[in-house]
Amino acid sequence: MKKTILVVTAACMWAAAAATAQEQPQEPKGKAVFQASKCLSCHSMETAGFKKKPNQKPPDLSTVGSKHTVEFLAGYLKKKEAIGGAKHMIAFKGSDEDFQALITWLASLKAEQK
Repeated sequence: MKKTILVVTAACMWAAAAATAQEQPQEPKGKAVFQASKCLSCHSMETAGFKKKPNQKPPDLSTVGSKHTVEFLAGYLKKKEAIGGAKHMIAFKGSDEDFQALITWLASLKAEQK
């Protein structure tokens, strides 16, 4: 009897832990790639909690998805597209999976509709 109660208790605890893990929103992989790729050394993103550094010139990317498509961002980060005649300073060098996560996340960052 004690063994059965122990097994049932353990199963309930595992189910509760799994439900709690599902309730907590996970950070988008693209955001983690953004940080790991050191994009923050040049860019800020106020809406994601990445504050602008003093004298930082590259733009804040908080709403970059409102201005550019996934396709454009992919070309720009691979130095195949330009903005105002200028290509991105550094071509993305990570894995294809990380690249897709990054550009998908960036394209999802849009200005709030008023």
